[in-house]
Amino acid sequence: MVLVSMVCSDPRQSFNSTFLLFSGYTISPSGRVFGEQEERKDEQDAEASGSSSTRTSGVYQRGPASLPERPIPEALRPVIRPVGQKSWKVVVPGAHKRLPNGILGLLCREHFPGLVRYAEALEPAYTYEHYVAAPDAEDETGRTYESVVERVMCEFWDFFKCAEGYEARAAKAAAKSFRGRISDMHYEARLQAIIDYCAVYEQRKVKKEDARLMHLTKEQYLKVPPGWCANKTRA
Repeated sequence: MVLVSMVCSDPRQSFNSTFLLFSGYTISPSGRVFGEQEERKDEQDAEASGSSSTRTSGVYQRGPASLPERPIPEALRPVIRPVGQKSWKVVVPGAHKRLPNGILGLLCREHFPGLVRYAEALEPAYTYEHYVAAPDAEDETGRTYESVVERVMCEFWDFFKCAEGYEARAAKAAAKSFRGRISDMHYEARLQAIIDYCAVYEQRKVKKEDARLMHLTKEQYLKVPPGWCANKTRA
C-alpha cells in the first residue's frame, strides 16, 4: 500500500487510514552567506538545474530534482562552513552549484524510511526522531550505518567538504537543517500532489501559490503520490 497522507491538524491521526504521508541550488560565488528564507527560495528556483521537464496532457511540468552525480573527488567538492544555526557559507566553490540545505532535502526524500517502529508503535516517518529510529541497509557501495539519520549525514559530505575547524558546528547545523527539511518535504508533497493531479487529470496548470488554498479528496491524493514514498509499502 502506498504511503500517502493528507494534511490535518495532527497528521498522526491519519496513521491508521490508507493515506499516510502527504503533508516538502545554484550556489553563489565564494563568500556569500545563505540565510534561511533566501536559501529556501533559491532551493526551489534552482531545482530546475537538477531536474527534467515533462509534458502531461499538454501541461508542462518540472520533473523532480536529482542529486549531483557521485562520486565527487574530495578535492572538487565545494568547501562550506556553517553560519548561524542552519545556514552555510561557501568558502571555496567546487564541482557543482547546489545549496547545502537543498542537498539535505533531496537526501531526506531519497532515504525516506516509510513506516518506522517508534515509541512502541509503527508510525510513518514524519520527524527527525523517526529517521533516528529507522534502521539502515547496506547500499551498493557496501556502506552501512547505524540509522537512516547517520546515512543522510554521512552522504551529505559526499557532496561537500567542511572548512577545517568547523566540523562540530557543521554537524549541529546539518542536524538542525535536517529537521526542517523533513517538515518541508511533507508540506511540499501536498502542494505538488495538487499540481500533479490538476495537470494529469484535469489538464490544467496550477501555480504553487494557488495550490496552497486548494485541497483534494483522499482518492485524488492517492492517485498522485510523491515519488519518494510511492515505492514504500507496508511490511
